[in-house]
Amino acid sequence: MNKTYDECGNLAEKNDLSNAEHFKFFGGGVNKTAYGINGSSWVVLAAPTSKERIVKAEVEQLLQLQKAGVDIPKIGEGKVFKGKLKNEERIVFLEENIQGFEINRPGTAFSLDNIKEFGSRVASFICDQKDFNTAKAMRNAALGSIEKLKTYFKEQDIPDFQVRLDFSSGKILTLDPGDPENSENAREKHLGWVNEWHKILDDKRYLTATWNKTKAKIAQTDW
Repeated sequence: MNKTYDECGNLAEKNDLSNAEHFKFFGGGVNKTAYGINGSSWVVLAAPTSKERIVKAEVEQLLQLQKAGVDIPKIGEGKVFKGKLKNEERIVFLEENIQGFEINRPGTAFSLDNIKEFGSRVASFICDQKDFNTAKAMRNAALGSIEKLKTYFKEQDIPDFQVRLDFSSGKILTLDPGDPENSENAREKHLGWVNEWHKILDDKRYLTATWNKTKAKIAQTDW
């Protein structure tokens, strides 16, 4: 059974996150750790209580992005509440579990090569679809996400801008925004990133060549 957002919230509020009957550890970052919820498409993101302001700021930013039309993982009502990990209190919220890939970051910051590589990986993913109609739909979804980001970045920035390609839809989802109080304003730089992705996905000759590399596929050019 695929548990609902409310059911998952109740589980995370009433059960310790170390309880393997309900949760599975996925991994952790600087501020948060992620736990899958068994039998659901939701993830619990948990942070020490000392990070409460940062977590609440992240959720507020995600809600703001969603309201502005930017594609993000689902976060339900965006409720931030208290949970426990090994009997220690945690600040938690729920986010949709997205299967996909992010920008490779070998160091502490993204390089332009990392940005271009992500765009090329998105193009390769699109061209790896089994049929051309699905590939076109995935491309249109990715371009739609990019256009929304371009519109947003013309007015304001997203602190610590990060994205993940969603395998199920082709959308490029913005996630895990940084702390606005401790982040540089890099609006122009981030706008440059999405323009790079747009350039790659708008290059129909490149897409056609990538698609046609597999001889078993029927050559297509009508993107």
